[in-house]
Amino acid sequence: MKTGWQTLIKPPTIAICIIVLQKLWDINGNISDKYSVLKRCQLKVCDQGNATLNMKKMESDFYFSTFDPIGHFTLQRSTCSDAHAGIQKKFVPWKGMFQVEEELSSKGEIIVVASLIDKPPNLGGLARTCEVFSAAELVLGSLKFVEDKQFTSLSLTAEKHINISEVRPHNLDQYLRSMKDLGYSIVGAEQTSDSIPLSEFEFPTKTVLVLG
Repeated sequence: MKTGWQTLIKPPTIAICIIVLQKLWDINGNISDKYSVLKRCQLKVCDQGNATLNMKKMESDFYFSTFDPIGHFTLQRSTCSDAHAGIQKKFVPWKGMFQVEEELSSKGEIIVVASLIDKPPNLGGLARTCEVFSAAELVLGSLKFVEDKQFTSLSLTAEKHINISEVRPHNLDQYLRSMKDLGYSIVGAEQTSDSIPLSEFEFPTKTVLVLG
């Protein structure tokens, strides 16, 4: 029977802790010297079972290989309506990390229409994506979706930081015609034999992207 701290921590968690410790050793040599006993224990654990293999797999994870906690950290601030409520802060790690976001804001705007989608989890994830890539607006078939717990569990408050409007499915045709009259190009996302891959498509300056 195993005893000690390894019985309390699952193997993947151990691997994550070891990777974090290794990064600390690399950042500050003084810490490495001060906690040399801990470092020796770490090396001993690495020699057991599949620990080394697990760590190599996890080192390719986004937050270990790409994310910079200093360079990629920003705070979005919005003053609350109550003067005494203080400042609301939101951690946005992806700001400045994706070139796509800069291209969208510099080349024009994109409105994402999801009136034909009726699953709250999908819409919640879509709202978060719209926030990440700075979409001008997200159009839903009903604003009631925003209040759904399945929606908010995946949107992670994105609905508070993006423009969301309502267009009922039966009004979608009229809405698209009106947007076309305003100079928007209507683009449908669908898999067909002659579809252009999304990664290769050059979005017009003003685009309405219809999903579903």
